Amino acid sequence: MKFDDFLQEVEFDVPPPAKFPRYHIRPRSCGVLTDKKLRSSVLAREELLERCATQEWPGVDVREFCENQGRGVIATQPFQKGEVIIDYHGKKIKKEVGQEIMNSTDENDRRSDYVFFGPYGYCADASAEHCVCHPQTRTLGRLFNFAAKGTTQCNVYPRYFVAEKQEKIIFVAARDISLLKELRFDCGDKNCQNISN
Repeated sequence: MKFDDFLQEVEFDVPPPAKFPRYHIRPRSCGVLTDKKLRSSVLAREELLERCATQEWPGVDVREFCENQGRGVIATQPFQKGEVIIDYHGKKIKKEVGQEIMNSTDENDRRSDYVFFGPYGYCADASAEHCVCHPQTRTLGRLFNFAAKGTTQCNVYPRYFVAEKQEKIIFVAARDISLLKELRFDCGDKNCQNISN
């Protein structure tokens, strides 16, 4: 079956684009990058750090949804349960600064939508569309929409990861994710476990 024929037969969360990009096959330098492999493979950890540094994450793209929801991230390739999808890329800030942002009473201040609190006092501010280290690249992990944990819409979960003294929050597939499914997580999930070792 041709890929274009496949697109016509499958039901998607979002309408398929008129011309689907041909980058749905992921490069496989160390095989599928999974949270389990990160615990045991130096090559997998190096690949993760490289993807975080370049912000080149195969298999994800941004879509505009309805007016109430705005933008979101979809899978442009299938992901296996446990596979690393993307990082939550933002400026590391002190937990207290994150709390100040969250407590802001200014209705026009949307930064609180992009503050992520991880374990061990880790806090990231991803309110900037383009970060200082990647001024030409949009960071996509910040655009995941909310879905309540335990629902079928909640298909990714966050994990805390440290390698070479670099702290990262990565998103991992909670189940097998099919093509063009929106990627969502529970932003109230306090179970962001350390998978470094």
